[in-house]
Amino acid sequence: MALVLFAAAHLAAGILIGARLRVGALLIAFAVVLIEGIIGDRVFAAAPWWVLVLLGVGALQLGYAAAGAWLAYRGASQRQGFAPKKLDRVSGR
Repeated sequence: MALVLFAAAHLAAGILIGARLRVGALLIAFAVVLIEGIIGDRVFAAAPWWVLVLLGVGALQLGYAAAGAWLAYRGASQRQGFAPKKLDRVSGR
């Protein structure tokens, strides 16, 4: 259950990073996940550190990709549906 919550928290963080920040923020997020993995292994003995790092980074990347896809979809739907029509100079239509 703890690993599911860990993955869900990192998925949400990845979505927030993807919606607001750029790729450079993922480097900082990777460092944070690495520190979390080491602490989770040494202090809480939740799982091996490399499992926590892989799970956390994977969830972050998945959230970042989902946010990018959502932003691209939202931008495409706004451009497609609400674009003003150009009038023809000859017929006026």
